[in-house]
Amino acid sequence: MIVATILLACASCSAEKPVPLRTAAPITQAATPQAKPPIQSDPKGHIDVTEVAIGEVKGRKVVLSAGREGLVQIRDATTLRPIGKPIPGLAPIEYTVLDGVPLVLVATRQGTVEAWDLRSRTRRGPALAAGEDVRALTAYEGIAVTWSEEGVKSFDVTSGRLRHRIWDWTSGEWLRVADVQGVPVLLAGTSEFLLSYDLRTGRARGGELEFSDEMGERDDTPPSFEDLEVATIGGHSVVLMPTDRYGVRVYDLVTRSFLPWIEQRHYGRSDADDTALATHRGTTVMLSVEETPRSDDRDLEGGAEIVAWNPENGQTVTSFRVGGPVSTVAAEGGLVVTGGPDNAVRSFDLASGREQAVVHGSDVDRALGMAVDGTIGIADDGSGWQAWDLTTYSRIGTRVLTPHYLTSVAIGRHRGRRIVVTGHGEEDPSVRIWDLANRKELRSPLTGFRAGVSQPAVARLGGRTLIVAAGDGKAYDEDDHDFDDPRAESTLRVWDLESRSPVHSPMRIGKRQITGLGLAKVNGRPVAVTLSEGFVQVFDLEAGRRVNGWAVSGFPQALATGTWRGIPVMAIAAGKQLLVRNVATGADLIPPVKLNSSVTSRTLAMRGHMLVVDDQRADQTSRVIVDMATRRVVTSF
Repeated sequence: MIVATILLACASCSAEKPVPLRTAAPITQAATPQAKPPIQSDPKGHIDVTEVAIGEVKGRKVVLSAGREGLVQIRDATTLRPIGKPIPGLAPIEYTVLDGVPLVLVATRQGTVEAWDLRSRTRRGPALAAGEDVRALTAYEGIAVTWSEEGVKSFDVTSGRLRHRIWDWTSGEWLRVADVQGVPVLLAGTSEFLLSYDLRTGRARGGELEFSDEMGERDDTPPSFEDLEVATIGGHSVVLMPTDRYGVRVYDLVTRSFLPWIEQRHYGRSDADDTALATHRGTTVMLSVEETPRSDDRDLEGGAEIVAWNPENGQTVTSFRVGGPVSTVAAEGGLVVTGGPDNAVRSFDLASGREQAVVHGSDVDRALGMAVDGTIGIADDGSGWQAWDLTTYSRIGTRVLTPHYLTSVAIGRHRGRRIVVTGHGEEDPSVRIWDLANRKELRSPLTGFRAGVSQPAVARLGGRTLIVAAGDGKAYDEDDHDFDDPRAESTLRVWDLESRSPVHSPMRIGKRQITGLGLAKVNGRPVAVTLSEGFVQVFDLEAGRRVNGWAVSGFPQALATGTWRGIPVMAIAAGKQLLVRNVATGADLIPPVKLNSSVTSRTLAMRGHMLVVDDQRADQTSRVIVDMATRRVVTSF
């Protein structure tokens, strides 16, 4: 694993004599991709691979990978087949060996770091009190160093004892321990400067190393701390610092001076969080990641290219393609392992560029929407839908590809069978019904909307199965500007599934874009609740008319309905708060629940007294579960 690294320096680096680079012969061997191995699929696998590392257990090389779902998987390095059960934990992770025992250090949501024995899958020693939001982690001979909201700390792994509070700066990007003439030096870096400390004493080694451009002025574009590496050149430990403007800067940790620039173009310009050092034909090379464009409009993510270059002269050694996005990379010898937001872990042979194995994790997080009926969930990704068993977290059948763009999905029952209902956009403004058991479409689609279906639902009325759908009357461009007939109105439509005939004339919602649809019962009568641009309305499905409506402030974006304490309830995500109101009266049932930021998606669900909503935290979306009874966040994931 590469978590990151680096050091300090004297303020007068330019005055010191640089150590000349040793010239190395260029290597021009190009990788020749071979046939790819079969793709493995692990439905219980990762939701976004956030970090990978390589280690060894009982003489067997293994790949460690961490995902956003909170598990660390251990896999055979050659086949990527799982070895035993996963370990609970989050990135950053660090492989280390202590007293001959292979360990993995993992972060937790509680602000601690735990050490796990990779042989027995048991905890070793107490948790390390790192502090909230652990963002960097490294280890060296029984010492673990963490960087969190409480700054940089070092711990004794075995006893859990805090050795040193090294630095109180809360904003850090990476850590690494380097051997500098026999002294273990902790390297720590922010976006503005580098520092170094003697790991044994926790004391600083000199002042801050600030970045300057080639004219000696303060550089307003310092190196990316996600792409730094520590290597050995001319017998000295050096820091390689790729930049976007000048090339690769080389900082000598022994003389504390900059060496000549290395001119090369592969600076890791993707969203990769890591670079890595590998071995190619006996030569140490640095791996960088290059993004490549999407190969298909239906692809959710593009691919990447791994470029290996010689750190002594900047020349490209070899490169190979990766069939998916890369956000983390690790290497040992000629083995290269990548992970990314497509939930896949891949392994490659660097010399040949051949993909040795690939395993895909869960695709639930790829869903733009989710409908639930008991233990069955239906996830849609815009191009199709997939059924899931929510008790085993496994797929049911194969993914169904829909003919046109899918805007929303619902699940219900008809004649004892589960059915899936999909709504489609402007290209195919229709409602389609599918048999969940065989994944076949039932007869022809339901039509009538002008500019696409926003939300469908399945209702029951007098023994009949009703298909309820809300659709926009206007068409919108990519910037959400309407360009259709300004007199067009959004409507609510109801069909009898058996006869495929409309139950009522279209019910007028208004000239507002629809963001939510839910079903409830008021005084025993089925109603539909719609949310659209600051307004919630209630429609009686038996009478076919609107019966109530209220304005909602705070830019409402999501709606869920259900029953709580015998009362028909509608939950509305509006701005930075959750509103819980009585469907019959529109009155608040509890005071608003505050969120961290404004909800911008339609993901909101109600299960009993619990609400699940997407909540934005530190540029990442997490799902928050709120207990309506206590108005508290129960958990997030």
